[in-house]
Amino acid sequence: MGSVLSLARAAWGYEINPLAMTDARLVLKNFGYNMKSRERDRRPTLDELDKVLKHFFEMLQRRPSVIHMPKVMAFAIFSTRRMDEIARILWEDLDEHRQAVKVRDMKNPGQKIGNDVWCYLPDEAWIIVQRHAA
Repeated sequence: MGSVLSLARAAWGYEINPLAMTDARLVLKNFGYNMKSRERDRRPTLDELDKVLKHFFEMLQRRPSVIHMPKVMAFAIFSTRRMDEIARILWEDLDEHRQAVKVRDMKNPGQKIGNDVWCYLPDEAWIIVQRHAA
């Protein structure tokens, strides 16, 4: 939220008080609100995954030129990578010998940029990459 507010004037012409976020955090803290993100404790059910996949396959039938989201979704599940990390992968980021991928700017609260990390890809994710390359 603070990032959006700090860009509001330059990006959209909104005049925002630069202390608005600091003040809001102070008020929320005094009212007992926890300022940390909550860790996910839920995973999608098989039924939910089926519904999403059905939607993506229907999209592919109507518009074959769209991104093959069922493959992207499967890769995301098996690789445990975030969508923005997947979208930044380049062919040169793959290491066939180590069955690994370089994740550029991996999310890390203390280091947003330049946090490039090599991550092992499980067999299921690696097979998706190999089939896409063929």
